[in-house]
Amino acid sequence: MRHERVTICAIAAGIVLTLPLPAAPQQTGKLVRIGCLSAASEAAAGHFFDAFRQRLRELRYVEGRDVVLEYRWANGRYERLPALAAELVREPVDLIFATSAPAATAARTPPRRFPS
Repeated sequence: MRHERVTICAIAAGIVLTLPLPAAPQQTGKLVRIGCLSAASEAAAGHFFDAFRQRLRELRYVEGRDVVLEYRWANGRYERLPALAAELVREPVDLIFATSAPAATAARTPPRRFPS
């Protein structure tokens, strides 16, 4: 499980970190909202988001001007991931950046609807 998580995180970080540097971000007047979902705590997974924010700055995306990051931390309680992902969808965010396979699965799995 740990090896799978590290591999997925490395792939995601690699994709973000190897994107070409554009001349400037497109100014659409709309803030891009990114949901950041982690199965871990901020202390344990914060370095993934630090690297992500750094790459956004290199790509000239300024937090608060061009992009807003919404964080959700499960703090090791994997059963909380579906609810946290659903919160991000309700925000709504434009995309979800997940730091692990369980977080990515929760983000892509639609919430269950129960008959009333």
